[in-house]
Amino acid sequence: MEHTMKWLLETLNITRKKYRVYQDAGLLLPNNSQQKPRVFTEEDINRIWTLLFLEEIGFTLSELKELFKNPDADFFEAISGKYEEFERNVNKMKDNANFLRLLKLEGIIPSTVQKPAGITVKEFVDNARLKMKEVKINGVSYSNFFDFFAELDNNADLEKVMEDFVKSPQGILLINGRVNIEYFKMLAEFVEPDYKADTVQRIISLFHESWIELNIEGGGDMRKKDFFSLIMSMQFITECPAGENNIKHFGEEKCMLIAEALAYYGGYDSLIDLIEKNNLATV
Repeated sequence: MEHTMKWLLETLNITRKKYRVYQDAGLLLPNNSQQKPRVFTEEDINRIWTLLFLEEIGFTLSELKELFKNPDADFFEAISGKYEEFERNVNKMKDNANFLRLLKLEGIIPSTVQKPAGITVKEFVDNARLKMKEVKINGVSYSNFFDFFAELDNNADLEKVMEDFVKSPQGILLINGRVNIEYFKMLAEFVEPDYKADTVQRIISLFHESWIELNIEGGGDMRKKDFFSLIMSMQFITECPAGENNIKHFGEEKCMLIAEALAYYGGYDSLIDLIEKNNLATV
């Protein structure tokens, strides 16, 4: 069966411009018919459809030329290579998304820091201790976490060391603490005047999702909304170091609103309801 150019354009949803691009690139099958205007065989249609499909999933024009004009080209090898390229791009996009998420929380571009490459473990740890000794999470100095590196050989692969660190209990605690702080800051910004507002509850939901993601191999009851809200709300109303720090930083009134918002997220009618149902001392 043969088809006209009009049929081709309408059925394959290809433009004349795109057709000419393929033609100029030498990607179309030769016109063996002397008929004018040109008619297209099923083989022609299959070739054009394949070109459109491959381009749609990410093949460039130069890659299509290599695939169709090089007699030694391996189709399945090309597909595998494109899949691996997509995998790399997906991982990069995830990294970029996480970075943008942090920028959104921080509200600023981070300052320039020295990359781990090219420095020894000792230099890295000494520098980290110096810069982080005054920074604390829940009353615990960041610098304490770098005891993880104390017994390492100075020639150890720092990149591998860091990969291991973020999976260690010290690393997870450090990351969790940082995530908590950033979400607390967001809640403090949006919690007034209505702690039940969709925006506030969405922030808490994202906070909970992030916490679960960071603690994918554990977490236990913290995966439950009611328990998560119980633990987090206590950080704004008790006399523990975290509670004292948050009240000092955000103010008692705002901390009470955040605690109410967390209680509401957990399905409690109010903060008092949370306290009573969990047999906690009255605040």
